[in-house]
Amino acid sequence: MKKFKIIALMLPLAVVLSNCSSAKKNKDYVDAKKITYTNDVKPIIANSCTPCHMPPQGKKRTI
Repeated sequence: MKKFKIIALMLPLAVVLSNCSSAKKNKDYVDAKKITYTNDVKPIIANSCTPCHMPPQGKKRTI
């Protein structure tokens, strides 16, 4: 009975460890693009926010 418990505990552990080590060996991944303010954020603000919230075209919001 004790051997059965040990085997029952070791089998899931072996499966988990084998999957973790294989993920490190796999180098088929895509590098994330570096996001910059000038290239990515500024055009969104210019198109979406500036027309309504920046003078002289829009009204300036005060808090």
